[in-house]
Parts: sequence; structure tokens; C-alpha cells
Amino acid sequence: MDRGTGGSVLATMWYLTPLQEYKTTKPYVINVPQSAVPGGKQTNKASKPYHGCVMTDMRPSLGSFSLDKNGFEVLHGMTSTLATSESYDNTDRVRDIYCEEVADRLREFLGAELALTLGHSVRRRDPSFPSKPRGDKESKNTQPIPGVHVDYTPAWAFKNACMALGEDMATEAFNSRRVQIINTWRPLFGPLHDWPLGLLDYTSLDPANDLVATDSVYPHIVSETYNVLHNDKHKWYYLSEQQPSEMFLFKSFDNLFGAEEGTASVCVHGAFDNPLCPPGARPRESVECLVMVVYPESK
Repeated sequence: MDRGTGGSVLATMWYLTPLQEYKTTKPYVINVPQSAVPGGKQTNKASKPYHGCVMTDMRPSLGSFSLDKNGFEVLHGMTSTLATSESYDNTDRVRDIYCEEVADRLREFLGAELALTLGHSVRRRDPSFPSKPRGDKESKNTQPIPGVHVDYTPAWAFKNACMALGEDMATEAFNSRRVQIINTWRPLFGPLHDWPLGLLDYTSLDPANDLVATDSVYPHIVSETYNVLHNDKHKWYYLSEQQPSEMFLFKSFDNLFGAEEGTASVCVHGAFDNPLCPPGARPRESVECLVMVVYPESK
């Protein structure tokens, strides 16, 4: 990677390889042992690195970004009862305390009637990453994700709503309310230099052509996410020297999409190796929560 100019850096982002077969065959990943897969083929998904992606620092213009226009914004002043990085090693405490604090903050900030956490992840970059894969037994599966993606398709969002609320209540909410799934992301220490998160401006996305629905098959369920095809018009942003009090909010789903022209429905995102990261900087540690918010009928 090379240094950029004018408040930007040049990074490598991993996009879905534009294979001809994806026009007729859906990309998939089967998350079971290879020996249990007929034919032994666990995935047909292929990724390709695109070098020289311009990552613009949003810090000089933080107030100009919004969830509905760009698909992301920064919520300032985030604090938590879990005050130390080590506190996030306890999964139950993260779920029961931190995630509830995030949900409460989102409910107040967004004016939602309901905010319900769907899941969370704590990631601590191991020194073996990225020289060893994310699934390596030494680095475990808590590493940054450099592949650009969206966590939910509309079908997967509705299925999660049914699991969380029950089918009748989920159907009523999707039919008569505004429903969003918001991803919250922040570092566990600051300032963060190592492997920050890149966010794609929705105004530069062509949803009909850039997003490719992809199945992740597990023994108990099949989830559906979006992988992303490269587009020269894509505009990427990141936040330099991000602090724990600066929490990213970005959209994984919004059922208002299509009802109001220009409203962002998703936010494509992915981690990147920061070329300005000082030698010996502390490896990235971060926490993210996925929160479903349901607005009052008036909204």
C-alpha cells in the first residue's frame, strides 16, 4: 500500500470476483467440515484484491454524513459500564450489559420505539493475521474482515425479525412501521491506527448491480448476506485516530428503501490495512452490535 494525499490513504479492498457463474449460480459458503459436504466443495465464492482504493478521512467533515444519505454516521460520547478492554472477554457481560447500553442509546438517539440487539462480535487482531487466514487455529475467528460486504439482505433481515419478535409481530412491523438493522462499531481503545473500518458512501453504490446475495450454510440455518462487486465509482471513508467514544452507526437494512428516493438502504463495509499505522502500534480491538430498531407508526 502507498500513502495518499489530501486526507486520504490508498488501501487494498477485497471484492467478490466477477465470475460468469454468478449470473446463474448464487455464491455460497458451507460452514461444515469438508468431509460432510457432497463432493467436498465448501464454497464457490472467490474474492479479488483491488489495490489503490482511496480511503478518505471523514474527520474534517464529520457532521456532513448521515444514516439516511450516506448509510453511516458517527455517534459521539459513547460510554459503557464495561470500561476496560479486558471486560469484553466475558461474552455474557457484553450481551447483557454493553449491548443493552447500546440499544438504549440508539433508541434515544434515533427516536425508535423498540431497539433489540440481534448479536455482537468482539474482534482482537492476532499478530498472525493477515499472514495466516481468519480461520487459523492460532488466530481464531475474531479477526478483521477485509472482504467488503453487507450483513443482511431483506430476506435475512425479515427472518431475524421473525426469530426475535415472532412472525406475526415481525410481519406487522415490516408492513406498517419503519424497521432498520443498525450496526454499531467502535474500538476498545484509542486512538486506533491498526486495521480501521472502511465505510462505503451509499451515494456511490449501484445496489442493483453491485450487490450479490450470498448464502452461508450452517447445520441449523442458512443466512443470506451481500458480497460486493467492484465499481470505479465507489467512494470509501474511514475515521482517523478513532476513539472508543466515537461509535460508527451504519445500516445493514432499512425497509424504507424504495419508498423514498435517495434513502440509503445498506452500508457496504470492510476492514483495511492502514498504510499510516505506526510501527509497533497496538493491534486492533473492537466491538460491534447489530441492533434492530422499530420506529413509531408516525415515522
